[in-house]
Amino acid sequence: MKIAICTNFLYPEKIGGTEIYLKNLADCLIEMGNEVFWLVPNFNQNISIDYQSDCGKWVVVKFAAIEKNNKPSLKFVAASYINTLNKYNIDIIHFHEFGGFEGMSPYLIRIAKKEGYPVVVTLHVLSYLCKTGKLKFGGIPKCNGKISFYKCTSCSIFQSKTKFRWWNYFLTLVSYCFLFLVNKFGQSLLFKRINNNTHVSSTEYLLETLKESTDKILTVSSWFKSLLLINGVDQNKLIHIDQLCTLPKISNRNSSDFKIKKRLVFIGRINKEKGIDLLLKTAQKLEYDDLLNELQIDVYGPLSSDDMKNSFYLNEIHKLKNVNYQGVVNQIDVYNILPNYKALLLPSIVIEMAPLVILEANYLKVPVIASDVLGSKEMIEKYQCGLLFESDSVHDLIRSIKSLDNEDLNFNFLSNENDDIVSIANKHNEIYTSLLIEKI
Repeated sequence: MKIAICTNFLYPEKIGGTEIYLKNLADCLIEMGNEVFWLVPNFNQNISIDYQSDCGKWVVVKFAAIEKNNKPSLKFVAASYINTLNKYNIDIIHFHEFGGFEGMSPYLIRIAKKEGYPVVVTLHVLSYLCKTGKLKFGGIPKCNGKISFYKCTSCSIFQSKTKFRWWNYFLTLVSYCFLFLVNKFGQSLLFKRINNNTHVSSTEYLLETLKESTDKILTVSSWFKSLLLINGVDQNKLIHIDQLCTLPKISNRNSSDFKIKKRLVFIGRINKEKGIDLLLKTAQKLEYDDLLNELQIDVYGPLSSDDMKNSFYLNEIHKLKNVNYQGVVNQIDVYNILPNYKALLLPSIVIEMAPLVILEANYLKVPVIASDVLGSKEMIEKYQCGLLFESDSVHDLIRSIKSLDNEDLNFNFLSNENDDIVSIANKHNEIYTSLLIEKI
């Protein structure tokens, strides 16, 4: 079976949870006797290229993304994509990531389905359906995730408009009422312009595409499956598969007591969304806390592409005596690094789908202190492997750190017998096979 994994970016050119997960999944599918082709756009190039990956046994295929006149064209990208599928006689297409019309756009789902290819989709980030990534209307009350033009447009524009969250909520509410009334009593030119140029329009387009042009949609978290159901996706299309990772067979897994250790660790992208601002504010408070002033926080992860933000974060880290930037860590090294720490900090202020690093820490018997955003919350509660704190709250994060030393605190950790990525690959293989049988 020839399987096309389709993303906007390629491992290891971009390394995040999604890319690592797909690398491991591709390795397992190949071990089962499949051929895997990793398809990505060849941005700003009018030629298609292919080569054997240096990181695995899959073939990398970069299809032409612009015409010879250097003009980006959705029609050209679609034709280039279909030609690539035909050239390699692809049997199954699995989309994992989307970008703009010049890249791996949702339109390619429609065109692939029209050509008769079985199409599977997995969404790994919430931002495809919620621009803010928080599922909070105006930044305060929880949102059920139901896509509404008036609600989502107002929220995406005003949720972070000012530094004052209640003022942002007020602006969002006023905008929502205005758009609702304008639509009810007559659309203005302003309203039509917003309707044609908002994130919500692309969200609605993606939802319609998922409903009409996919065979199966795989979800890695239960809460996201519920969100898709709320938005009218056919339940028969949805299959939930728990997020799992490749777990090395380690006989001596962090046998020492985490309570006696004096170091915490953060592993992730160095940006606001991952909670680095919150972490630095917390570190400032810890320096003056009589119980926690000896704690050190080591930060691992890639910097952003914004040099100004990088300089800002590195300067802030260097000002603090209890925070140390340790650079980027390879996935293989995570298993050697994590056992040295008291706990893993996961202070994201946006919703995580199903963070792999929670599983990695869990397997190594390292507790996780995570913000109570959906995804992280689901995994912590399911595995009972850590503590939750109120998202974006320095006070509550410090409370959770102090709770680690409670004598009656116990966690459940994964064993060597737990399922790993191989079981996930088996489920994928079964789904792909059944779709090919249906096609016949």
